[in-house]
Amino acid sequence: MRVLMITHCMVGRSTYLRAFYFARELVKLGHHVTIIATSPTERIKLVTTCIDGVLVVESPNLFSGPWRTGWDPWDIICRINYLQNHRYDIIHAFESRPAVIYPALYSKGINKVPLLFDWADWFGKGGSVEERSNPLLRLFLRPVETYYEEHFRQDSDGISVICSALHEKAVQLGISPQNIISLPNGCDTARFFPIKGKKNRTKYHIPSQSFTIGYIGAIFKRDAQLLCQAFSQLEKSNPTVRLVLIGTSGKNIKRVTPELLNVIDLGYVPDNVINDCMSICDIYWFPFNNTKANQGRWPLKFSDIIAVGKPIVSTDVGDTADVIRTEGIGCVTETSAEGLLHSTQELIHSKSKILIMGSKARHIAETKFQWEVIAARLSNWYALMIEKNR
Repeated sequence: MRVLMITHCMVGRSTYLRAFYFARELVKLGHHVTIIATSPTERIKLVTTCIDGVLVVESPNLFSGPWRTGWDPWDIICRINYLQNHRYDIIHAFESRPAVIYPALYSKGINKVPLLFDWADWFGKGGSVEERSNPLLRLFLRPVETYYEEHFRQDSDGISVICSALHEKAVQLGISPQNIISLPNGCDTARFFPIKGKKNRTKYHIPSQSFTIGYIGAIFKRDAQLLCQAFSQLEKSNPTVRLVLIGTSGKNIKRVTPELLNVIDLGYVPDNVINDCMSICDIYWFPFNNTKANQGRWPLKFSDIIAVGKPIVSTDVGDTADVIRTEGIGCVTETSAEGLLHSTQELIHSKSKILIMGSKARHIAETKFQWEVIAARLSNWYALMIEKNR
């Protein structure tokens, strides 16, 4: 099967990783997979590479920063030009911003094959656009994001969704449940794995006996406020605790509460040391407010954390909270600083419970949430969609 996947994200980031992990497993099943994504640096020409058997086409983009995410007309032209001479059996569009939807529709037209959409984030009205701090930008982007998010999916041949909130939204848009498949993010258990002991703490100047709470990746402003409220109270009663920030969240968190004392901001961490850094933490926090943006996603960080074998203390928001509760791999609390504080204090005084939860987390990462397990379902769905549309 010749599969085309298209994403607006830059190579190595966000939804590109979801597409790539699927593609890598599909290649192992004998399929030929091409991913078209945005180049992190290229502005003029396409660059193609082969990674783990997946053909990755990096499309140039004239924009920079947050606008290098699927809005550039030059990016769209380069993608369409590439697709003129390539044929596929099925097309899977990861989200539907302009750099995804127009090349996908073009390829569908010349190939006469099914066009499927993957829905992994709630971008439009009620979703992550509402989390933008600039009110004018929010006002401008709300109708644009909503249009591209909702308009084209209604005519698709099938929808893959990452969580139950987006499944419900797809049904509300008039998409038949028979054409929807739920596919959460999987776990890369070779890249992320448990490390015994605390020797990695020394090089990051973390006392070996400190209780460490991790947060990884980006964070919305309101979630940062909730995290800071909880940790501010916690460090007053437990002065040896440390909050370890991995990734891009540090600036937002420090901007919200600069007076926090026991914060270690590791910032961007290269791939070759990410697992070592994640192993530093005893537990991880998911301080999510009950918003559509948080309901409508399945953070890839969840998969990485459970693969490392760490418990998660989460507010009761989204599908990952249900998994944490059902599988016993952490604590689920009310959406408040007090809830996070109380659950964390219980774990501070129960190291054995942390070990048990961590072991359960690794187990489901190796079984229920392996990428190969989820990708096998995707492969079967592709075959069904192709047969259905003949």
